[in-house]
Amino acid sequence: MVEHEPGLDPFRGLSFARETQTFTGRRDGAGWLVDADPSVEPVLPPEPLAVEAATSWVTAVQACDKAKAAGLQAVATLFGSAEGAVGLCGKQGPVTPAGVDRLTPGVASTDIVAQYTTDALSWGRVVRITSPAPFGVVLAPLGDRWRVLGLTD
Repeated sequence: MVEHEPGLDPFRGLSFARETQTFTGRRDGAGWLVDADPSVEPVLPPEPLAVEAATSWVTAVQACDKAKAAGLQAVATLFGSAEGAVGLCGKQGPVTPAGVDRLTPGVASTDIVAQYTTDALSWGRVVRITSPAPFGVVLAPLGDRWRVLGLTD
């Protein structure tokens, strides 16, 4: 297990807080050689925390609390757009999430992939919101938490 300072950078992409690195060794004569490049498996926060983060963000936007919403975001300006998210400020009603999916190739991920490479398809998650309006919240894993990265219809 290797720990890093987590971050999201347009030049380096996503730096995971933790990842498992496995080095392969093979016998060579009387000794061993270890491959220079390990296989790397990032450790992501649990997906239920993505639902919690999306719900908290939508609730903050509903309450017109820009500071709280911004504190739940991975970037200052969110990627994409969503008709359902327009006009949430002041809108009443419970926030109802409908599960978590992986970020998939397509319109919703185009700008994110352009910024962070196709790696975003492995770590990005989308939480579908069905109420107070239908739309998707795209999240990125930063440290032990999920942060809002974008919106989609």
